[in-house]
Amino acid sequence: MTRWDGRLDDPTATSTDMPEDLLILSNQDKISGQLASIKNNSVDFKTSFSQLQIPIERVSLLQFAGRKPDSTPQPGHARLNFRDFGRLTLKLERWIEQSVDGENPLFGAPN
Repeated sequence: MTRWDGRLDDPTATSTDMPEDLLILSNQDKISGQLASIKNNSVDFKTSFSQLQIPIERVSLLQFAGRKPDSTPQPGHARLNFRDFGRLTLKLERWIEQSVDGENPLFGAPN
């Protein structure tokens, strides 16, 4: 909990304006820092004060800092657009009826 500075969040701010990654938790708490990994249903997130392990079900949004998305995926890659928000580009390994496997530089290869 922090003292409110009287300013509202800027809805026009983009991830390219942010110097750090941003996590918004299910209770609307916000944490800025750097994503270290996502594995075993946990988000490993490094902040200026601590290394945090957050259960994935508590994360509502992960917004990456200062990374401008490529306009088109490279050959052999697939861009997944999620219904409510966000997208993810993967080097496609396998696409079957109920599952998509791929590799992303931030998340690594599937186990």
